[in-house]
Amino acid sequence: RKIDLCSDYAQLVTLIVLLILAAVSLSTVFSDKGVFIRAENAGEKYNEAKARETLETVLLADGQYEKNINPEYNKDEFLDELIKSEIPSSEVKGDVVIVGEYAYELDRSVPKIGRYLGNPKDLVFPTVNATVQLASDKKNAIINITAIEEKNGINKIEIWINGEKIAEYPYDNVKTEITVNPPYIATQNGEYTIKAYGDLMASTTVEVTGIMPGIEFEPNGNTTWEKEHSTKIKLQETEEKIKTMKYQWSNSVTEPADNTFTENCKNGDTITKNNVTGTYYLWILLETESGATAKRRSERFNFDNEGPTITAFTATKYSETGITLSATAQDIKSGAVKFEFYVDDVLKGTETCTATTSSVTKTVNITGLSTGSHSCKVIVYDAKNNKSTKTASGTTKLYTWTKWSTVVTNVYGEKRQGETTIWYNGHPGSSAWSSYTINSRTGCFSVSGPIYSDCGSSVVGHYSSPCSICQTSCIPYLYYGNNQSGYIWHNGERGTYKLFLKIVSYVKSTTTTKGTTQYSDVTANSSSAYPSNGASGSYWYVYKGVY
Repeated sequence: RKIDLCSDYAQLVTLIVLLILAAVSLSTVFSDKGVFIRAENAGEKYNEAKARETLETVLLADGQYEKNINPEYNKDEFLDELIKSEIPSSEVKGDVVIVGEYAYELDRSVPKIGRYLGNPKDLVFPTVNATVQLASDKKNAIINITAIEEKNGINKIEIWINGEKIAEYPYDNVKTEITVNPPYIATQNGEYTIKAYGDLMASTTVEVTGIMPGIEFEPNGNTTWEKEHSTKIKLQETEEKIKTMKYQWSNSVTEPADNTFTENCKNGDTITKNNVTGTYYLWILLETESGATAKRRSERFNFDNEGPTITAFTATKYSETGITLSATAQDIKSGAVKFEFYVDDVLKGTETCTATTSSVTKTVNITGLSTGSHSCKVIVYDAKNNKSTKTASGTTKLYTWTKWSTVVTNVYGEKRQGETTIWYNGHPGSSAWSSYTINSRTGCFSVSGPIYSDCGSSVVGHYSSPCSICQTSCIPYLYYGNNQSGYIWHNGERGTYKLFLKIVSYVKSTTTTKGTTQYSDVTANSSSAYPSNGASGSYWYVYKGVY
């Protein structure tokens, strides 16, 4: 057959053009901007828009309505349950709402829809876990929290209760497991929501039960030293119902036994304590209707109902009419402020100081007293007018003598009338005078001149006999005579004589002087109690002065 090259070429070109047009048409239909894709995308957007509309209807209508009128709205689960009940195919994970195949971020505060998150299958949520451990004293519970999000990391963990955020822990997108440290301490019963934030938020809930209510003390302790303290007790919020409350004051932080609580009280009572000294704590025993018990304790209250401690009190001699009183005291509580000094129960002096807990000494000189012994007393006061008393015996300075032995001496002297001479006559062939003297130590007479002896009945005595005073041989002592006559023997001859005598006698006296032996010093209240430099009784006293 004859080939028509021109015709064949034209057909080939036409065929190629048709193929190109077909390819372009298929590309237009099936590309991501093609008809089918656009139709498919249009359907996807329609479904997503429908899901969004459904969710917005619930949030903007029912959700906002409930928020304004229902106090339960603040609880996370309220809004979660509302969404799930209104949209049966929905699911809530943290702050993400899943409606079918569409996920939306949830803004609970309005409430409203946040950003569109896409397909739930592509979402990465943190993993968060929490456990609860009740404290042994039932005052609180420990919530242990761990969280992890390995792709985007954890940037924040929050703790919520009753729709209120009560704790927050920020992190710098940590991609390893996080443990909240220290653990969160829950002080009230209830359901706690723990939220962990990565790119998305996930949460878990734990319920705390068994915490006994706390007690609020107003004031909670007082370290000022007072004679009396009062505090008002108030129960903190709790789900437990209190059956009974009892109290006691104790000076120990060790829990008292349950059976030692005897005084009843109730919420709002003011409890007062006095008449004690030291640090005391108010303990409250709580018992719930379920039978659980727990004890609560206040901080310390300082009570001062005792006077200062007087460590020393002395009364020393100051003068013959004065005493020095000195007292040392310490009050480690409210502090010593005043010293009162008494003699014989009469206030004689007052010393004050700024309240001090250090040891302090005050001294006064009391004058104008009677010489001798006195009863002395000091009263020390603290800043709260508590007082302590101490007594002592005191004595003024006394008059003093040195006590010695004595020397007793007999002294003799004449007692006479007229002359002390003897005149005689009648002696054969002569006449003479004689004179005498007296020894003041012995009391004996001695005669100068002729010596005579006689034996007449009227003669006083003779020299050949011992003297009755001095017990030595001497002439007679003359004590009486007047115109006496007698015989005088001289050289074997007897003669007669005539005595012209006056009355002559002697006087014996005793004198005392200080001996050589000192016995002691003696004192007396009066300056006339003993002689000054002289004898009294059988002792010699030498005055020394005031002691």
